[in-house]
Formats: sequence, C-alpha cells, structure tokens
Amino acid sequence: MGGFYGSVHIRSGSFDLIKGVLENLSKKEGYKFYMSKPISGWIGIFPDNYGQIPLAGAIAEFVDFDVLGLMVHDDDFFCYWYYRNKKLIDEYNSFPDYFGEETSRSERKRLKGRPEVFTHLVNSSGEIDEIGKILKPSFSRKPLELPKKIREQVQKWGALSKEISVFVNTPEKVKNFLSENPQLSEETFKSLAKEAKSKGLKDPEELRKYVEINPKMHELIIKIVEEFRKSRMNSEEYRILHVSPEEQKEMNAEMNRVFFEKGFTNKVRNLEDNEYLFASHRMEKFACCLGISNSVTSYEYIASGEVDNIVGLKDFIHVP
Repeated sequence: MGGFYGSVHIRSGSFDLIKGVLENLSKKEGYKFYMSKPISGWIGIFPDNYGQIPLAGAIAEFVDFDVLGLMVHDDDFFCYWYYRNKKLIDEYNSFPDYFGEETSRSERKRLKGRPEVFTHLVNSSGEIDEIGKILKPSFSRKPLELPKKIREQVQKWGALSKEISVFVNTPEKVKNFLSENPQLSEETFKSLAKEAKSKGLKDPEELRKYVEINPKMHELIIKIVEEFRKSRMNSEEYRILHVSPEEQKEMNAEMNRVFFEKGFTNKVRNLEDNEYLFASHRMEKFACCLGISNSVTSYEYIASGEVDNIVGLKDFIHVP
C-alpha cells in the first residue's frame, strides 16, 4: 500500500480570509484542516481523510485567488485541479483508467494537463517546459509480484495507517486510550486550567474555545497519536514491521532483484527520463516548479507526528 496525500494551495497572503472560509466549510460539512502561513506566496491547506475528497473547488468558490488542489492516491496516480477567479482552468490525472473504467479519448485529452496555464506563476519559460515533461504520461504501470514478506509488510503498514486514522477520528477510542494512559494528558490539562484561571475564564464556552485554540492542546494531540502508534507498533499484531538490519538488507536486495527483472531499475535512478515509479515523485516535482512546499503530506500524517520534512510547521493552525 502506497501513500495517500492531499492538499490545497492558495496563492495569497490573506490568511485570515482563507481561515474564515475553512471555518465555514468545517461548520457546514464537518471537515477538519491544518493550515500553514504563506510560504513563498502559497498558503497550504491539508484537509482530513488524507485529502482524498477534492475540496479545491469548494474553497475556490469563496476566493478570487489561484487555487490548486493536489492529490496522490495510494502512490499510484497524481491529480490536480487548478482554479482561477472561481473557475476551473485545468485538471490533470496521471492514470485516468486506474479504477478500471476506460476513459474516452476526449476525456483523456482533457485530463492530460496544460502547463501553459501556470505561466504567470513561474519565473521562466524553462519551468513551463519542465512542467510539461513532468506531466507527460509515464510508462505503463503493472503490479509488481513482490516477495511474500515484503507484501505482508506493505499490508501491515497500510493497516496501521488506517488504524491510526480511525483512532484520530473516533473520540471514544481516544478517550479509552487516555483512560489507560492518564499520564499523557494530566500535566497538560492542569497547565491549561491554571492558565484559564489566571485569565479569569469561567464561562464553559469560553473555556472550551480557549482549550481548542491553545498550542499546548495541538501538541498534546500529536503526542497522544504518536504514543498510540508506538503502542500498536510494539504489539504482536505488527511484529512483522520490526526487522533486524540483516533482514532489511536481504529485503532490499530482493526488491532490487524484482525491479531489475521488471526493467524498473534505470527508471527509478534516472527521473530526468520522466519515468516515475511513485506518483508522489511526480507531484512533488510539479509542486516544486510552482514554489509549493509540503505537497507530500496529509492531515493524518501531520496529526500523527510524521512531520520531519514539513516547512513552517510551527506556524500551522488547526481548523476548527
């Protein structure tokens, strides 16, 4: 199982305006988001459900800026939706036949991407040429017959990711986990209660809002999710994910053998040939051409603490 990444990027510095749009969407539809401050002119938005529900259009309805939705599904295909002045300007799908339904020639042409629409967002025509190469259809991807142990590992990683996602979105599960591990939250709540008291907050609604927006609460959520991940990783169910350096070396050699036999080796090593083994490679390179950071992540990855390569994380906010 590959990665699921989804985000929306808005070319604007109007942070408060866009925050208000997300708050309205959250209130009406129940979505949750992480949101970055402007980075190189782009505000990043990371919806829950791994960003697999396209929301660029819903956000674009309320702003007149450039809005670009990015999505990778199971690291097999990459899509984007580009809006300008509330209108869909261009749409792309690197693998339109992925779900088994044959795509018509006209629809395939519509989804191939038009690099020229991004001319005003790049510094040179050379970058438009580069985007054209990135969007060009790659080699036909056929399922690889991976060794049994590697298949089992991939399946378990996928199962663990889904389990973490369910945990994050199920308050009862979080409550039960905290009751079993009270040390995770006691100090944080004591600290928040002390701060609220010092500010004279007594009304229940005021207290609730204060707790929700406090950075300590955000840090606590990440800590709880990370501890849950560790506890499940250390369980017998996920024992297969713990391999020794020698076992990992053997598995890597086996993977290299599979790639070599299937003719993938040179394609992986030379991305200039426009051959992308993983859709996230294609998306990340496309985003970099436009100056967009943090494309290869999602709400759930951020919430679970997988943030090593996130730019500007300290300024992220959570909506609602």
